[in-house]
Amino acid sequence: MPEPSPIIEYGNDLTNPILQNGWTFETDGFGLIQSQCKFKWSLGNCINEFPGTQFSRGASHPLASGGGPSSRFANLKLWKSSYVVEKNGIATVTADYIGVDNEYPGVTSLGEGVYATLPQCSVSGSCSTEDITHHPNFLKLNVTNGGFLNVLAIYPDDKDNGYTPYRVPADSGVIKNPNRVLWQPRVRSGGAQSGWEFVDFLPAQPKESESDKNNQNIKAGVKSYYRGMPSIKVTMYISGYTEASALAGAMNLVSLTGWVNDGSAFNLPNNIKALATPGVYDGSFIYSEEWTAKIHRNFLITNVGVEQYGKTFKVVADLAISGIGGWDKDIYPIYESS
Repeated sequence: MPEPSPIIEYGNDLTNPILQNGWTFETDGFGLIQSQCKFKWSLGNCINEFPGTQFSRGASHPLASGGGPSSRFANLKLWKSSYVVEKNGIATVTADYIGVDNEYPGVTSLGEGVYATLPQCSVSGSCSTEDITHHPNFLKLNVTNGGFLNVLAIYPDDKDNGYTPYRVPADSGVIKNPNRVLWQPRVRSGGAQSGWEFVDFLPAQPKESESDKNNQNIKAGVKSYYRGMPSIKVTMYISGYTEASALAGAMNLVSLTGWVNDGSAFNLPNNIKALATPGVYDGSFIYSEEWTAKIHRNFLITNVGVEQYGKTFKVVADLAISGIGGWDKDIYPIYESS
């Protein structure tokens, strides 16, 4: 049974799809632009020809040349399309377009004809366990804010054989090892010994005097502590004059998984990059002058994922902020953004 033809009393016979009023255009505020258009088309032609070149992935927006701000519509490429059968032998085609507005403030160029939107960032702070010996105040009071008053451990003298008494002499007011730190010699290959290695904070022992009766060592058994570790999830879109160039830009970011960066690879805004700068926010440590020069916090790119929409690529990445000394440059490669 032949497909019905539209009833044409006047006007267009819909041999070719005709753009209808009511098309939409939107921007997300970060440089990503989208548009949805509807077309009327003869059902017979639609069934035989859909999607064709006009409604295939990567097709140009119908207003890309004339009929609107063409410089902006030219950046829109089709990423999905569908049609619905209407009455009287007519089909309604819905086409969705996506792209990056290269004139939007803050949109960056990743190369010739390749553009990336501003990053959409989701920031969260969590704690991870860290060896207690990595605490900045383990052996010396290096943090000048936060109410810290004492160091955690006293490094032993050789004559103390790795464990210094609680008071020296007994019943005196001299506290030599208040947290009862136990050390042992570091044993190397061949039995060689060098320096001391932290073992544990010992529990309270029988007291040397009446004045010690109420003393309890709350650090007994402590081997680790919780260190604040902000992390960032970044979402951005990359588009280019050609699909291959945009894909290459996205794959370049994927290749940086496991690399260290200062955040510029993903164009992080300064107020987020400042999470790695001591003293900017109330929750950051302020260090002694001796340690200030040793602070090099940066971002480790722990995960990068890519999804394709037409000729536009969505990139989602996770960044982890390092400890105070930065990610070990002898272990993790550093990417210097150009």
